[in-house]
Parts: sequence; C-alpha cells; structure tokens
Amino acid sequence: CSVTFWVNNWQLRSSENGANWCSRKCYYIARKEAVIPLADRLWTRVDIRMHEECWPVVKGATNPAGYGVILYGRLPNGRKKMIGTHRAAWIVTNGPIPDGLHVCHTCDNPPCCNPSHLFLGTRKDNMDDMVAKQRHTIGIRHPMAKLTDDNAREIYRLSHLPRRNRYKIAEQFGVTYMTVSRIERGIGWTHLFNP
Repeated sequence: CSVTFWVNNWQLRSSENGANWCSRKCYYIARKEAVIPLADRLWTRVDIRMHEECWPVVKGATNPAGYGVILYGRLPNGRKKMIGTHRAAWIVTNGPIPDGLHVCHTCDNPPCCNPSHLFLGTRKDNMDDMVAKQRHTIGIRHPMAKLTDDNAREIYRLSHLPRRNRYKIAEQFGVTYMTVSRIERGIGWTHLFNP
C-alpha cells in the first residue's frame, strides 16, 4: 500500500517472499491476491500412486460420505464454495464439468482422485452403475430390513399357494400385509425373483 510505518521486528508479518505489511488488512488483501492454484492445492493433499491404483486424499477435510473436499472460490454471498476433490481432479486434468453432469468413480472409492478412475455421467448413469455393481442397499443389506432372503423366498412360495391369506403370512413373518403383497407381485425383493 506504500504507507510508511515504524514497527518493532516482532510486529512484522512476513510472507515467504519477504514482503511486509503495515496492517492486518493489508496482509489479507495481499494474501487474497496471491491465491494458490487449484492443482497445487489438490495434488499436495493426494497420495499419488501407480497409474492403476486409487489415489486417496490423505490431507484436508472430508465430508461424512468420505469424499475429500477443497475450496473452489466463493459464492455470490461471499461464503466459501467447497467441491469434492474428485471433481477438482477432473477439473484440473480435463477442464470444466458441464452443467447437469456428475463426476463418477469406476473404483467406487470416495476418497480416490485418480483421473483414470473418473468419468462424467448423469445422476441416472451413476445410479445405474451403482445397481450394476450391487452397491445399493437391497434385501438384508437395507438397514430397515426385517426379513432374510430365505424369509422372502418363503413368503413368495406361500403367497402363490391356493387359498393363501396374506394377512396370516404377514403375521407369521412379522411384516405388513403390503410387504407380502409386494413380494407376491415381484415388486419387493426383486433381486431374488428377477435376476
């Protein structure tokens, strides 16, 4: 700022290049102008390994799902904009992500930032990939499941017998009438009956 100032040595704030500032305000202004590029910030957080291996984020923040996050500019209201490190890896290596597309993993490893493990796709593409790899919560993997696969098969068998009673079957297995109906019609537990 070109302001002349007198301070003791212990009052100086110095940067790596030896610049000094007259105040905290000048320090933050200079710091904002010297923004570290996204690529430099990203790759210092990633454990880069062999080409075919996952490159996990080992430094910095992560979200509850295990994806690394990194600062990517500011929102119009001045708040920080954070994006996933896998998205940052795509931007650094391939350029901007088109609107409406997601950056998906072929390795299904949330902290992975290896560009060769990433591809662009719609939300539907990502969900289809998840279903194809059986990573979704179905059957006994669902946290609210009351039945085992064997119970569901038995309900299906019993519900197709003559003179069946869905209410009695539901009571026998501790589920609702609707659950029995869905299994009987092939809507529920479809992974067992429609491979």
